[in-house]
Amino acid sequence: MADPPDQVPVAPPFQGYWALDAFGVSVPESLADPKKAIGAITKAQAECPFDAIEVVWDWFAFLDVLGCTSEIASVGSPMVVHNPLKSIDEVTKLVPVDTSADGRVKASLVAAEALLAEFGEEVFCYASIPLPFTLAGHLSGVPQLIGLLAHVPSKNPCSEA
Repeated sequence: MADPPDQVPVAPPFQGYWALDAFGVSVPESLADPKKAIGAITKAQAECPFDAIEVVWDWFAFLDVLGCTSEIASVGSPMVVHNPLKSIDEVTKLVPVDTSADGRVKASLVAAEALLAEFGEEVFCYASIPLPFTLAGHLSGVPQLIGLLAHVPSKNPCSEA
C-alpha cells in the first residue's frame, strides 16, 4: 500500500471567477482582454497556490455557440437565460458547430494556452466544460430534463431497454 499523501490536494471549483473578482477584473473585461484574466489567475496562484488550476472557466461560451443565451454578470458565473430546445425530439436536429470563430471561446483558449505555458509543469491544469448532463440541462432547461428522465423512461438513455 502506498504512503498516504502529506496533504489533501486543493483545487476548488470556479476558481477562475473567484480570481477575477479577487483581483479586480470583471467577467466582461476578462473576455474582452484575456491578458487581464491571465494576470488575475497568475496573481491568485502566487498568493494562494492551489494544487490544480482551472485554465478554462467560461464554459458558458460553448453553450452560447450551441444556441443558448447566457447573461454575463460583472462577477461570477454567467447564467443561461434561454434554452434552445423545446422538446427531446429536437436533439436529433443538433449539428456539430465550429467553436473556433466565437470571441468568447477564443478568449478562453488564449487564457488557457498562456496559463498552461506558465503553470503546466508545476500543477495540474484543467478545463471546466459542461458534459453530458449539465449540457443537456442547459440546452433543454433543467426542469424539462429532470421531468423527461423521471416520467418518460423510453426516452431516458439511462433506463433499461
